[in-house]
Amino acid sequence: MNKLILALAALLPFIGNQPDPADCSVCHNKPAKMAKLGVDSHSGFRFGRSDTKLVDRIFKDDVPVYPIYWIEGQHIKMGFAAADFPLWPGGDEPDRGAGKPQELRSLANGKLAMKPYARVHAYLERAEETYARVQELLKVEDADFPRLDQTGKPVQPKGAPNGYMGEGPYLGQAAKYELLFLPGPSEYGRYIKHPNGLAGEYLNQALVKDTDAMSTALHLSDGTLWDDTIVTGYMMHFLAHAMIRGYKHNSYTTPPWLDAGFAHVIEGEANPSGNSFCGDGSAAHEGGKLNNFTDEVKVRLRKNHGPYFEELVAKESLSDFTLEDHVFAWSMVRFLVEEHPRAFAQISADLKGLSKSKRPVGVIMLRHAQQDAFARNLDMTYGEFDKAWSKWAKKLRGQR
Repeated sequence: MNKLILALAALLPFIGNQPDPADCSVCHNKPAKMAKLGVDSHSGFRFGRSDTKLVDRIFKDDVPVYPIYWIEGQHIKMGFAAADFPLWPGGDEPDRGAGKPQELRSLANGKLAMKPYARVHAYLERAEETYARVQELLKVEDADFPRLDQTGKPVQPKGAPNGYMGEGPYLGQAAKYELLFLPGPSEYGRYIKHPNGLAGEYLNQALVKDTDAMSTALHLSDGTLWDDTIVTGYMMHFLAHAMIRGYKHNSYTTPPWLDAGFAHVIEGEANPSGNSFCGDGSAAHEGGKLNNFTDEVKVRLRKNHGPYFEELVAKESLSDFTLEDHVFAWSMVRFLVEEHPRAFAQISADLKGLSKSKRPVGVIMLRHAQQDAFARNLDMTYGEFDKAWSKWAKKLRGQR
């Protein structure tokens, strides 16, 4: 029984003061080590609509307390709360004799099974790798974006190939991208409604106008998300949404086919069976059972004879997307990324930054911009694109 008590005690969340960065087993909060790892800070920075200390206070009266372990990298700020994961009898010896219970271990695997500070370091590293992959697909680098002068005003880079590049150095945003992992829906709900969190946006992702940060909140479903590969893909999916929306600044709605397709492509690179979806509509419900996008596209191409892209362009919001829209958008973006990578990067550049943050971009203007971008960069009409893409999609193999 003593072993059982000790095992359970080791998995209980920390109760009391917030974690001390000096206790970080990876960098010990030492400036030289942090610099080598690309870490700027472990606490005390702006986050959401306030800062890390005020976000901590949102959960100070919780019992038990799930402390948040904070970290700030070159392009991303992150908080990862402690969480309870399901327990299982560990070890390879099912029979240890009468009255000798097996030791209980957390079901969490991979990086999720690490100690909290090591876990947040590992996930920051993956988040920064996602940022680098997004830059690779968009054919951009840090120097392509505006720097901020001493007054915080953006200074556009000279000779930028795509003209206007946003309002700041982080893919066009003035502030770093933010991500907060919370234990479950209760904590998540409080954070997105709280004035020190996302202040009533009622969305898991928002542009924080005070700082110009794209801020994202996710949760681990009270410990039911315990697989490291699944959680990594889940994180990458929503970071991809934030980054394509923030590219050349989030001043108007990103074309939904690009928004959804890009996020599904990025997630699929980490987890081919991943099936994260925005919102809780019918597409998300159906998609939760889907683990093979490739076959799903083929099935739907046999039933739906088009037009395809023209119908996707007509959708004004992700809330209008069906499951078919999602898998077609994924497949089309993957086709562009693999078969026409430079054209994809240029199409994305042409569709972002249209307003230079000075005026709204209406539906008609965006539709014309999309048609022009396809004609200019692919030399294709929508009908010609449908034929090229569907022929490719029918031959594709694998899950994603």
